[in-house]
Amino acid sequence: MKENEGGSTATSIRHRGTVKSDVFTEGLIFGYYLLNGCHPFGSNFHTLPSNILKNDAVNLKKIILQPPQPIHDVIMEMLKSDPVERISSSDVVSRLTNIK
Repeated sequence: MKENEGGSTATSIRHRGTVKSDVFTEGLIFGYYLLNGCHPFGSNFHTLPSNILKNDAVNLKKIILQPPQPIHDVIMEMLKSDPVERISSSDVVSRLTNIK
């Protein structure tokens, strides 16, 4: 708690995440699962952070599913670096449900 100028105390609340950050995390988990334990943004410790910042999911091309493209597209929408552009969790469910 911090004391403000008036002498009263105020609780400083720091927001740690949002629903959109949860979707990003889900995208990482989906990708990791479908890549048999490989991180979607790469396996190299040195390039992983820059790949995340560039939104370059280098390993997603390796997903071996039929059809791979719809799954790849959904995960890429989940991993967009800008939360405003990221799809919602309900959109994820809808799009995964519609993949045949």
